[in-house]
Amino acid sequence: MPTRAMMCRYNPPNRSIKWVPLKENRQQGGIIRTFFGRYHVLPGDKFYVQAGA
Repeated sequence: MPTRAMMCRYNPPNRSIKWVPLKENRQQGGIIRTFFGRYHVLPGDKFYVQAGA
């Protein structure tokens, strides 16, 4: 989860904070948990995420 310090690195309109429906938040949490387990990512580990094509 982004912290306030992390969010302040970017000026509007390059940042936003939005509410996420509970069901969607739980689904995404499951996806993230599966990713961490599958790729053995531990707290504090650094990794890259490629978003988009």
